[in-house]
Amino acid sequence: MALERFYEDHEQLIAIDANERSITHWLANAVQEQFEEWKVDCEYNRKGKLPKNLEYSDERVSVHDTDGRSVYPDIIVHVREQPENLLIAEIKKATSGEGPRKDLEKVVDFGLESDYRYRFGVFVVLDTQHALLQWFAAGTPIEVEWLALDDEGVKVIDGPPNAKLESVSASVRCKLERMGFDA
Repeated sequence: MALERFYEDHEQLIAIDANERSITHWLANAVQEQFEEWKVDCEYNRKGKLPKNLEYSDERVSVHDTDGRSVYPDIIVHVREQPENLLIAEIKKATSGEGPRKDLEKVVDFGLESDYRYRFGVFVVLDTQHALLQWFAAGTPIEVEWLALDDEGVKVIDGPPNAKLESVSASVRCKLERMGFDA
């Protein structure tokens, strides 16, 4: 599992509250090991040979944005220059002060938008030794997974391991309900 590999090798990035882009880079490397037949990219800004363009949150974000407000997904698993999009992943640190709204909208919109149609999506919130994964199929929420890291590796647990992730989970459910999904 990519998250297990990431936590084994790079958990300190979360512990020191490193930039999200540093975290997604190393997580994407771990994902690539699981998808050898696909390309795994971070912040990929192309749709074929054209720039990605997606309207969401009642605002248009420039495809030339370099300030981190872009519509470029954190991590994607795809075939470059082809309309074969397997997975979109949006990653958030549990310490982030920004809510899940834009990340969730991105996962949903890239799953539903006819130009992209990612088969699967995941919104991941990383904390030291814990993670929340909200899974999507074709832009529709399907399952929530809670993971915990221990001496034996990453394992699935029954629910939020702490108040911080419980609060994030409530925020995710609220946003998905506002978007018209049963959460």
